[in-house]
Amino acid sequence: MNTMSKKISDKAIAKVPAFADRVSLFSNKLQISRYAAGSITDYCHALYKAVLQLGKLPEEFTQQDLDDYLKSMLSRKPLPAEAQFKHFIYGLKCYLFSTPNSLYRLGGVFNKIIFSVFYTFGLFFHL
Repeated sequence: MNTMSKKISDKAIAKVPAFADRVSLFSNKLQISRYAAGSITDYCHALYKAVLQLGKLPEEFTQQDLDDYLKSMLSRKPLPAEAQFKHFIYGLKCYLFSTPNSLYRLGGVFNKIIFSVFYTFGLFFHL
């Protein structure tokens, strides 16, 4: 019997241990802000997947990391639903707002992420 967990959250935290405390703080801040439980789960799950693939904390993601991650999402078969892209975008935005010393990134990196997703996927929805 394999006792090793297969949950993506456990795999991401095993790869980037510092993410455990950060994602817990992030989840708590979303709860305090009265986000729906489903949204919190979706945002955390999207961030776990990115942390697992990129091997670093979200506040350490570079523009190239984000471009590569979004490109990898596009190469999946079947193509992920639009909601998965939104969960990643919204989750990253909320995470960066909740992470000390990360707010400076929102002006540059986050705006580039939004534009990249809109342009790449033709997703011209309102954020």
